[in-house]
Amino acid sequence: DGFAGTLLDDVEVLILDDAGLPIPEGDTGNVAIKRAFQPQEYLNDPVTTARTFRDGYFFPGDTGYLVGRDLFLAGRSSEIINAAGVKADPARIESIVFAFGGITDAAVFPLETSQGLTKIALVFVADAVLDVTAMLAYLRDQLGESSPSHVARVPRIARNHMGKVNRAELAQTFAQQVTLGFSV
Repeated sequence: DGFAGTLLDDVEVLILDDAGLPIPEGDTGNVAIKRAFQPQEYLNDPVTTARTFRDGYFFPGDTGYLVGRDLFLAGRSSEIINAAGVKADPARIESIVFAFGGITDAAVFPLETSQGLTKIALVFVADAVLDVTAMLAYLRDQLGESSPSHVARVPRIARNHMGKVNRAELAQTFAQQVTLGFSV
């Protein structure tokens, strides 16, 4: 999680659950921002306006939490994976993958199976000596039902010019391999 900053006096931030209800301080949810003078719409874009502006608040699509007036960002709400009702945050899973050690790069993404189910997938780059069996056990222990069910070791993970992983592109690239037993 990244420290985004301390809120200015004229900024109100709410952290909300998926139903739009406030959640306790320190819990991660959807970020909603309100300032006295802020835009209220996207010009000529009523669909985006309806999605991002509600009840005087701007919803930037971030997930995060508050500690006092300090805002911490955890990820993007659009990247949350819903796999058979299990909601998984790729950024959180990736941080746990890196905590195992020996991992030099990792990306988590939603993967559609040929049966139309969404699964949690992980690709990673690691040191040659990595104990993959131990890593998978560690992930199951740390993540429970949000542990990736499809895992592959790769030589590198492509990123865009901003250094970000394109999760949709990864999903498309690896979708064919699901039927081939995509795993480590």
